[in-house]
Amino acid sequence: MSTNKVSIFVFFVMTALLLQPMASAAVPAIVVSREAPGPESGLMSLPAPSSSAAPGSFFSTNCNPPASGDWAVSAPAQCVGETLTVKGNVIVTSKLELIDTTLIFNVSASGGYNLSAQTGSSLYINGSTLKTNTNDTFFSLLVGTGVTFSMNNSMVIGAGWKDLESLRGLGGAALQEYNNYFYMGAGFTVDLSFTQNDAIEIRSTPLKFKNNRFTNYTHIRFFSSNNIVDGNIFEEMKHEGLAFMTGSNNNVVTHNIFRNSTRMDREIFGLRFYTGCQYADISNNTFFQLVNSAMGANIPPWTSVEHFDVHHNTYTKVMFGFAANIGTPGSTTRHMTRS
Repeated sequence: MSTNKVSIFVFFVMTALLLQPMASAAVPAIVVSREAPGPESGLMSLPAPSSSAAPGSFFSTNCNPPASGDWAVSAPAQCVGETLTVKGNVIVTSKLELIDTTLIFNVSASGGYNLSAQTGSSLYINGSTLKTNTNDTFFSLLVGTGVTFSMNNSMVIGAGWKDLESLRGLGGAALQEYNNYFYMGAGFTVDLSFTQNDAIEIRSTPLKFKNNRFTNYTHIRFFSSNNIVDGNIFEEMKHEGLAFMTGSNNNVVTHNIFRNSTRMDREIFGLRFYTGCQYADISNNTFFQLVNSAMGANIPPWTSVEHFDVHHNTYTKVMFGFAANIGTPGSTTRHMTRS
């Protein structure tokens, strides 16, 4: 074992956990700028779309998606108080602002369409809802690198389609793939090219990512660093409620609710950090009815996460609390509550 780093495997089984505060270690300060408290308690507290400030004036301009085919936003467009139905991809290369707007993807088959913000573009989603026209078809929200992005007081329903539940009960290669996903899902943790990714993929640090609600979706993955994820609700996830990929560092996850994974007999995660992530403050979150509440680095190549401060979180009706391969020094887990 290395003399300059000791790997600690922290594994909390919530049904048999003796919770004792641990001494705090010095962790580099991560500053959270909060305008208002998020949902610190009360599982029925839900953020709903509401008016919120965004750049520009409060009336629609250039908000004209085609009747069918892709909507190419190549000039600044602002949609205020609209209900829009698109029968194609929404491709943003300029600026798109959705304010108090419902964007409906009319999808005939799963995996049909994306809302993608390309490098150099801007995407503001404020008090708005993204969804499909049925409960059986899905879409993706893809935010590329070098994008000015903000998402606040909004809802996303039914993002992502790469869920292997359809393979349950089958044999042969389908059964092998399903069993892989049952344990760690290697095939579903590989980073694909930008346009082939699934569900919600964020590769630029948001200006704001606060008070949103995500329901019935595959995953949310951050590839960027310096993210503040505050006051959101993540529910009915099929794989990962919220994940930070390798190379995503210096993140704050606070005052969020993670709840109600779609199944309790499969590897589904409320919060997940991939191998090698560093500097995270995970505090004042509520985890309810999940298989894995939060996990860090417990997949190959097993590179530990480091400098994590995990504190003042609540775990209820979960199989596992916070399980991580944490490198020392500079990490603490303290003031944890179960019920």
